[in-house]
Amino acid sequence: MEEAERIFEEAKSHESNSNNLIASDLYTEFINQALACPNRQSLSEKLALAFNNRGFLKYKAVDFDGAITDYTESLKLNTSSCITYYNRGTVLYRLSKFDDAIMDMKKALSLDPSFEPAQTGLRCAQQDRENKLKRGW
Repeated sequence: MEEAERIFEEAKSHESNSNNLIASDLYTEFINQALACPNRQSLSEKLALAFNNRGFLKYKAVDFDGAITDYTESLKLNTSSCITYYNRGTVLYRLSKFDDAIMDMKKALSLDPSFEPAQTGLRCAQQDRENKLKRGW
């Protein structure tokens, strides 16, 4: 378990230094170790964060499907992360899946009503959804 935690911290360090490929590989290594750990419950918070962070790195690499998968896995472990709902909603918005993006933005705001990026994301998704409906797309 100590080794897994060391890998997690190393991944965060590489991510903060914009070494995204190395960080992503290290998050994957941490996730695999944590999932194999018999008492992984003690790592569940970091596991959720690792999925979220790796999802963000996938988003930045324009791997939107991979990002959505990681954000969804993160939310299975931590249903109270407004940031993860916002992150997934942002990807869904970029994919023009406005109804799903709206649901995620609303969930993020139900967890933190003052979260301004989610407020903006919700407004944009609602506006673009309306424009799409008006144009009959």
